Amino acid sequence: MSKKETFRTLNNLIAKHKPCIVFLMETKQAKAKLEMMKTWFEFPYSFYVDLVGRAGGLALWLILEVKLTTMLVSKNYIDSSMLINGEPPYRKGKAEIWEFLTNVRSNDFDPWCILSDSNIVCSQEEKIGGNSHDSNRAAPF
Repeated sequence: MSKKETFRTLNNLIAKHKPCIVFLMETKQAKAKLEMMKTWFEFPYSFYVDLVGRAGGLALWLILEVKLTTMLVSKNYIDSSMLINGEPPYRKGKAEIWEFLTNVRSNDFDPWCILSDSNIVCSQEEKIGGNSHDSNRAAPF
């Protein structure tokens, strides 16, 4: 896929789905170019891992102002935790998040990905150690 085709496809995806977070890998672009793209797509916040030579490159674009604490960064991944308004995003509005995920994906069968540390298990068999499983926590999911 050419650079123009890639940009057009990304533009169409962002226009269609209006995500709050975009994660790009194998960008093969310098930070300056990615910053111009981020501005074009109206994402005010970002985090980057520079490409190595002519390979790699990661970009994380966000709509929300978040505190991103990066634990480990490599050319292949960004391991981080996120705080929105001083709290992890799953603590406030968890019911709204589950409702949104249920509604947004109910009529769309395209492949998709959620990046989350939801800490939800569907049954006790999925869990080893710790407190016993609370089946009510997984009900919205």
